[in-house]
Amino acid sequence: MKMTTKQLEKVFYQEPFQPFSVRLENGEEILVKKPRKVSISADQVAIVGLTRLPSGAQRQGLRFLPLKLIESAFHIDSDSLP
Repeated sequence: MKMTTKQLEKVFYQEPFQPFSVRLENGEEILVKKPRKVSISADQVAIVGLTRLPSGAQRQGLRFLPLKLIESAFHIDSDSLP
């Protein structure tokens, strides 16, 4: 089951900020390590973060994603960040 906009907002906008990961249905994972790097609208999300591809490759940058592609979002321990 996909996350609702309200569930995503709780992760994205927690105060104080805590790093989080967004996992897409295709297996990609986007790490967000700094506050104010996410914007959410009715049907899409804009994220600036480090994308980890299922192949192990990584890339940094801005992504615009339809909400329907987001499988989960969860806080991560800042000590485990690259």
